Amino acid sequence: YGSQNYLGGAIPAGIFEVLLRDSAGIIIEGSNLTNAPPVVPQRLKTVAVSSSDDRSSATTNLTIGFKISNPIPAGGELHVYLPDGFVVVQTPDPATFTLKVGNATVLATILAGDLIDTTREDASDPTGGIFRVVLRLVVPALVPEDSVFSLVINGVLNPVGGSSVASTPLPRYYINTATPACRLAGTPAVQCTTLIDSDYGAVVSHRVKPGTLITPLVELSTASAGNN
Repeated sequence: YGSQNYLGGAIPAGIFEVLLRDSAGIIIEGSNLTNAPPVVPQRLKTVAVSSSDDRSSATTNLTIGFKISNPIPAGGELHVYLPDGFVVVQTPDPATFTLKVGNATVLATILAGDLIDTTREDASDPTGGIFRVVLRLVVPALVPEDSVFSLVINGVLNPVGGSSVASTPLPRYYINTATPACRLAGTPAVQCTTLIDSDYGAVVSHRVKPGTLITPLVELSTASAGNN
């Protein structure tokens, strides 16, 4: 598995020592302990995200699909970093989500209160300067390689304020799979180095459009042509 976290921080993949022994097993020469370079996660395949509503401040439903390159062990995790400014609704009607592998529903939980299989953590973008939310979903059973995932989140709040400038860079989703090690050790998702696969921020968010004014009204003091 990998040894690099979401923010690009890494630890050695292992520590190696080379010893030269004679036929009697006596050490003749040996190397110093040497750190192996970090192992980076494999890439997730065919990652795609769709949204049911792209208006400013609207509550939308997100559908996130991808195929994993490596198997996920039982108790492993899925880390989903929402784009900057997107918020998971928690009151008054908490967000719900469903995680499916192929046609089988692996996990369905309400994102509120005392969570068993899912947690929400505060995070930041890779620069460390912009707030974002990460969802951590536990995968209860072994999932083989090349399995297709579909995650539906009902209840995500779009950022306030639309962007009509097509040249404005859009924030990105970051999606990772991870071993159970970080969860069992209580390590935050952003510091987890046992990542398995990652999309490396390949998918951008939908462009948020201005909201719709309700019952706009224009009144004229006179409707006669030529009058001020």
